[in-house]
This record gives sequence, C-alpha cells and structure tokens, in this order.
Amino acid sequence: MAIALISLLTAGCTEQVVQEISEPNIKLSSWNHDNDASLSKGVVTDVTYTLYNSGDADGVVDVVIVNGKNEVLARSSEYIRANSRVTNTLEADTSIDNEKIGIKLKNQRKAD
Repeated sequence: MAIALISLLTAGCTEQVVQEISEPNIKLSSWNHDNDASLSKGVVTDVTYTLYNSGDADGVVDVVIVNGKNEVLARSSEYIRANSRVTNTLEADTSIDNEKIGIKLKNQRKAD
C-alpha cells in the first residue's frame, strides 16, 4: 500500500492529509508443468500456476510462458482480486524446443 502526503493551504495554515493509494501486489506463488505428446496436438506442455495478490486493490497481470530462447509460447491476462489467489493452466506448444520452459509476469496494473 502506498501513501500519498497532500498539503492543503487554507487561510494561512497548512493542513496535511494522508491519503492511501491502493495498489495490487501480484506475485507467482507456485507453478509446474507436464509434457504431453499426441498425434493431434504434437508436443505440448500444460503449465499450471497460482498467482497471489497481497495488495489492497484488484489487479491484472500478463502471464507469459517462454522457452529457453525466451520465445513466447503462450500468454494470458489474469484478473486477481485484492488479497486473493488465482490458479490457471495454459497449454504451450513445445514441439520445437521442449528443453526449458519458464514463466514471467509482465505489465502488472490496477484493474479498472
């Protein structure tokens, strides 16, 4: 939680008002992945992750699944209410480079 200090000038006196600015604070709690291969899908990896928002405001974050070359394999925008968790699974095509897989959180912002 951020705090803004605002000074008001009224009739020669200075009055300070403390105003709380609520912000989300979204972090990755856990994640794992399972590889699967089939003739219809090829080689895919199911990436399951849990996000936690410990902030005082609802938030949105972009979840990006990347391979070892930092190429984007899958992405999703997640809405997380203040002080809550969200678990989701994304399917990533790993048929080209299935050696490494990673997860990144980008563009965290306050929900509208």
